[in-house]
Amino acid sequence: MNRVLLDEGVPRALAKALSSSLVPVEPFPNKWKGFTNGRLLAAATNAGYGILLTTDKNLFHQQNWNLNTLAVVILPNNRLASLLRRVPDIVDTIGLVTAGDIIEIKGNGDRMYLSRPSGIAGEVILPAVDPFDP
Repeated sequence: MNRVLLDEGVPRALAKALSSSLVPVEPFPNKWKGFTNGRLLAAATNAGYGILLTTDKNLFHQQNWNLNTLAVVILPNNRLASLLRRVPDIVDTIGLVTAGDIIEIKGNGDRMYLSRPSGIAGEVILPAVDPFDP
């Protein structure tokens, strides 16, 4: 299974909750604080991470994803209580991504591919999950 990294804006306590669901997740390394998105993606890939969990909805629009092998899951918010209630749905979404995929989970529970190496981004809407708390 791919190593999963929490982005800087994702609560560190989520790593423990996700790891207890058999998904190996690591909190954001302090030495990477302040990295630009491009530098972060390169550092995560070079460190052997396969998946980034983030709340940065602009990340997709700010990067060239054509050559990226890191998969990204965009969470709907950074509120720990909300995320903890949806751990099974986050784990399920992590299980769906492959190298280069970007999946966004919206607050209403909709999930959609924003980018796929196969080029079908936006054409595939995944089964929705329960809504996240506002």
